[in-house]
Amino acid sequence: MPAHRQGHPGLRRRRAGDPRLPALIAELDARLGLPDPPDVGLAVPGELLDEVERVRAYRIRVPKSGRRPTLPTELDLASVLAHTRGVPAGERWTSLRAGRITLCGDAAGTEELDSRPAARWVTAQLAHGTDQLLLHEDRWYEIGHRHREFLRDEIAQILARPASVALPAWRDDENEEQYNERAARERGLVLLDKRLLRTAQHPRGIEACDLLGPDDELIHVKRAGRSSPLSHLFAQGTVAADALRHDGNARAALARMARGSGCRRRIGSDSRPRKVVYAISLGSGAALTVDSLFTFAQVALYRAMKSLRNEGVDVEVVGIPTT
Repeated sequence: MPAHRQGHPGLRRRRAGDPRLPALIAELDARLGLPDPPDVGLAVPGELLDEVERVRAYRIRVPKSGRRPTLPTELDLASVLAHTRGVPAGERWTSLRAGRITLCGDAAGTEELDSRPAARWVTAQLAHGTDQLLLHEDRWYEIGHRHREFLRDEIAQILARPASVALPAWRDDENEEQYNERAARERGLVLLDKRLLRTAQHPRGIEACDLLGPDDELIHVKRAGRSSPLSHLFAQGTVAADALRHDGNARAALARMARGSGCRRRIGSDSRPRKVVYAISLGSGAALTVDSLFTFAQVALYRAMKSLRNEGVDVEVVGIPTT
């Protein structure tokens, strides 16, 4: 089962009648009126993970915002907050639940791929006394103190491992596409960014990786202003590795793509991935540590690591410094 379809081990789903939720929702509503709210971010809804590689624009519509729908080519929290700040206090969260974020296959927004309530994209972690509750895909979860400590220990061990692939620092004036092109050129990696593998299970295509390493490592690269979008990255790596390990057609397609991208070494169609590398730059310039990762990002990373290692695939997480 793909990682993004699984449950959330260590998290307890809270029902709508939980007496703590009204206060938490009121606090979230207040934060949605701030220009840079603490512990609030965006994450791709799980069922849209296969779609986002084809997206060229996102249409955002939020009722009562006083704004017409916007069409950014990149979706970030600031794009959504530009709408929620115009909604009257106390109505921001309900407006997000009534609003929509639509995925478009062209920059003009004429090719609609899919659409979900805007609230499904918001993730947050809020405290109620000593309790920690997490919002993900318009559902509330509680994470116990013991599991939080277990997660922190596991993630700290992953982050402390030395990297086997050396990547250059990320320049402030580079976007992801530019960084991947330069990293491939300077380090002799195979550039596969935006090249899609199409399989029977994923007919619309998935990215095998952004960069293919010297020992066929699948390197997935992400620059995130904050860590909430990383749950998408971790699930993406799991889905790609799963397809390549179990689908010979996917492996053959990867070999063809690598040759088409100038790879001179032989990549056999029977070669299954042995390592996934998550290469991450936090756009804020912060170091990649347990403290800089949202709790849901920690959960997603741990789940991806367990799933991949169960398949015999090693996992590394590499922090990319900024210059």
